[in-house]
Amino acid sequence: MTKYLLLFFSFFAIKHTYAQEYNFDFEVNNHYIKQNQIKKVNLKYDLNSPDNYLARPIIEDLNFQFYSNTDLTWYDSFSSRVHYPVLGESMFLKFPENNFSEKCLKFEIQNMYTFEKFYTPCKRIWGKYVYVNYLKKINQNLLTMIK
Repeated sequence: MTKYLLLFFSFFAIKHTYAQEYNFDFEVNNHYIKQNQIKKVNLKYDLNSPDNYLARPIIEDLNFQFYSNTDLTWYDSFSSRVHYPVLGESMFLKFPENNFSEKCLKFEIQNMYTFEKFYTPCKRIWGKYVYVNYLKKINQNLLTMIK
């Protein structure tokens, strides 16, 4: 009986620890990126004062733009921290190119007063080369089945 109680409590303790690891999250409706597409990203958080936080989208080795709800302007992904928008319910990202196969999108959330940083989990996004390679593999498999 004690073994089962220990297992039961350890399950909830592990789950609770994982929930504390990420204070912020986001969702993207469609993970495929088209060229010159504007993508809406819904941010999720549990805060009393989100106005104290800045949100910075991060995609390594990819130039994109984000819309600042503070300045009402589009900024380049490599812009200064001064241009990062205040944390809101959503953020718009613009992708002038989609010449990649797969990238990791995440957000850095920073408290403006304590400078404490939080990171969202990585979500995969795909460019046009994902489908090109996929179609090549399908065609190769079909040709081997016919022969």
